[in-house]
Amino acid sequence: LLPALAEGVPIVDHTPVSPAGARDRAQRLGAMGVGFVACPVFMGPANARAATGRMLCAGPTPLVQSLLPALREMTGEVQVLGEDHGAPCALKLVGNAMIIGNHFLWLLLASVLWAPVSADEQHARAHIG
Repeated sequence: LLPALAEGVPIVDHTPVSPAGARDRAQRLGAMGVGFVACPVFMGPANARAATGRMLCAGPTPLVQSLLPALREMTGEVQVLGEDHGAPCALKLVGNAMIIGNHFLWLLLASVLWAPVSADEQHARAHIG
């Protein structure tokens, strides 16, 4: 990617990398004179098509401010989290864990509520009154 990148064009990273990975990437690219902004997103394919959802963003303030109009066109909401490239990545990973945990709890609840009942249990329930 870097050899094809025009001078002055920053990299806007929407991948949910680790906070340390984002900081390392920002440092390596900055040493090469390439601007870097970490911008993970909370949106599915339908949100991407409709330009809705939420984007978390961090990087050098002047660069982030210059990119905000374009970033806002991609999503319904952009939250700027300062200059620490790892901050949005940490929040994205926590958010993903919460989403997965929520799905797991609903599946667990559904498996308990709609579990098949054995004939013996049906008989016992009928006589408990």
